[in-house]
Amino acid sequence: MKTLTSIVLIGLMPLSYSLRGQEVDYVSSTLWADVNDVEVVGNYAYCAFINGLVVIDISAPDAPVFVSQLFLGSSPSIDVAGDFAYLADRDSGLAIVDVSDPANPALTGICHTPGSTSDVFVVGNYAYLCGPHADLFIVDVSEPSQPTLLGELEAPGWARSLFVDEGYAYIVGEMVGLFVVDIADPTNPAPVSSFDTPGRSLDIFVRENYAYVADGDSGLQIIDISDPSYPLVVGNCDTPDLAVGISVLGNYAYVADGLSGLHVVLIANPSYPSISGSLDTPGYAARLFSADEWVYVADYSSLQIINVSYPSNPEFAGSYVAADMIWGVSVSGNYAYVNQRSGLWIVDISNIFNPVPLGRYDTPSFIDDLFISGNYAYVTNRRNGLFIIDISDPANPSLETTYHTEGWVSSIFISGDYAFVGEDSLLILEISDPSSPNLIGSCGSVGSLQDIFVSDGYAFALGDFVVHIIDVSEPSQPTLTSSYYATRGQAGSICVAGDYAYVTFYEWYGDYGVLEILDISNPDDPDLAGSYITSDQAHGVFISGNYAHIGGWYRGLQIIDISDPVDPLFAGSYDTPGYATKVCVDGDYTFVADIQSLMILQFSPTGAEEEIVGTPHSFSLSPNYPNPFNAATTIEYSLPEEADVIIEIYDILGRKVETLVSGKQAAGSHTIVWEADNTPSGVYFYRIMAGEYSRVRKCLLLK
Repeated sequence: MKTLTSIVLIGLMPLSYSLRGQEVDYVSSTLWADVNDVEVVGNYAYCAFINGLVVIDISAPDAPVFVSQLFLGSSPSIDVAGDFAYLADRDSGLAIVDVSDPANPALTGICHTPGSTSDVFVVGNYAYLCGPHADLFIVDVSEPSQPTLLGELEAPGWARSLFVDEGYAYIVGEMVGLFVVDIADPTNPAPVSSFDTPGRSLDIFVRENYAYVADGDSGLQIIDISDPSYPLVVGNCDTPDLAVGISVLGNYAYVADGLSGLHVVLIANPSYPSISGSLDTPGYAARLFSADEWVYVADYSSLQIINVSYPSNPEFAGSYVAADMIWGVSVSGNYAYVNQRSGLWIVDISNIFNPVPLGRYDTPSFIDDLFISGNYAYVTNRRNGLFIIDISDPANPSLETTYHTEGWVSSIFISGDYAFVGEDSLLILEISDPSSPNLIGSCGSVGSLQDIFVSDGYAFALGDFVVHIIDVSEPSQPTLTSSYYATRGQAGSICVAGDYAYVTFYEWYGDYGVLEILDISNPDDPDLAGSYITSDQAHGVFISGNYAHIGGWYRGLQIIDISDPVDPLFAGSYDTPGYATKVCVDGDYTFVADIQSLMILQFSPTGAEEEIVGTPHSFSLSPNYPNPFNAATTIEYSLPEEADVIIEIYDILGRKVETLVSGKQAAGSHTIVWEADNTPSGVYFYRIMAGEYSRVRKCLLLK
């Protein structure tokens, strides 16, 4: 699902046809979570996040510093060799990034593999990849800008990791155990042997005659591979949780053990390994890298740097803390307000290509919902009640006050001087003075409320399987007017526009959701007008014009045309790297809380049409061609009227590279060529501003 192609390969635009379909494009992202893997070279840690590559300066282990990031898609694994980082992309194969300047990583080459990839290992001129469908791929990377798939082999089971040593590839995975492949001929890899380990083999490290396997709930397995044709277990060491990652240095094996953190295993005698020391990390220890007296642990929401000078007593040295479960987003002015698992982030989005986290306020528990009103953020904090946070200084948000309730606070909506709070009932607080909220009314017997929307004197309160319509024209005396009972699903979100309420429901353990459109022109008798079954769970919904933007969980952002509420139609989608939940639309941009990051996308609801001869009917910016390109690419755009036009090029970090057009232009179709001879390879964005029209597209320069 998590595709690199959706990020960088827009495709070639035929000269006689303008691809002006209903497209969703990547613009930028921030607040990355989910550190999958780490590789250390010199003073830098190169981390594979779910969204791509993050480079961290670790020259001072007690104070690691963020250097740069490069969005790629879905990157479960990384290896670094020379000036290049090689990242496995779950569904697209291999991405090669030039990291000769760690502050400016540049995408250099892509090799698409027939199947998904989950791990990568580079030796010499070859990159070896394995995937969850148990495939081994061998890629020639002698020319990083033009990697070439040479050979492949299907293996049994679900391959998770591999290690290459002395002409053999050692692959491990669930239902695979250990699978040994002869790679002497890269074009024709040949199976040698297999060995069924007792657990779920998740990672492997090979040194000399032994393979050290992180074997899930069976801990560390040590396998004699002196004869690759006959692997044999010689020792094992059980660990408390789930052995996920493994690295070996000297007489010790370092095991990333999920929820129980890091375990240091003495392996001086491979037949009798034993735990020498342990350290419980704050997150979920997945992969790790060892060098000298340091172990670097990819710990889900952080990179932990651990001093193992004394293996029996490992100690924390420093950490790089990433975001943690981005669940919701609201936009106001130049700022995006993002709720994560236990806090509020404020992000400066004045440069949409380079959103910058500014301030953070930590809360005791999970924030389920937030609403921005004036200089205050109102956030629901479950059993800790409602937090009112002063955001007048975005870099330093501070607590104004809290309002404690008896139940579980899960939803919030602000209308005028009133806060409508959902718990086991609907609570109405008077907040003309935000420092002193006052309960003035409530409506009980409506059950747990997951979302609330207030419009025209009515509160539309969403619970599982039901929408309650409550008359709040007199806030001190709210009255239940009617209830609409859905036929299926857990409550997602609700948004009201005009005479319709747009409601999402989903099956938590299912693979579908539903958008139900209710005719609420008569609040006493709401009626189902239309519905749309989504391809996965339907969580948040936001209405913008004739479109419903839905957080579609595993399927990312889904956009539905609701111009005819009786017959809603699919309009577009973007397969995000994580799990799309809440959505917010502001102007030309769609902000998606994607669990592992905040994604900023742009939707173009224009429809496909043949190239127009004469004066265009609307502003448009077409995809550049060719794309990817080397040195030069053509950009076409249309103006329905004379306008001041600016076309600028930006890099992946949001820095302006070049201005292509600046000045008044006549109505009609126009073409500009970007000559990029002196520009390094990488992903770039080109933006047009013409009058009130603004549009962004992306392109890939490969030299």
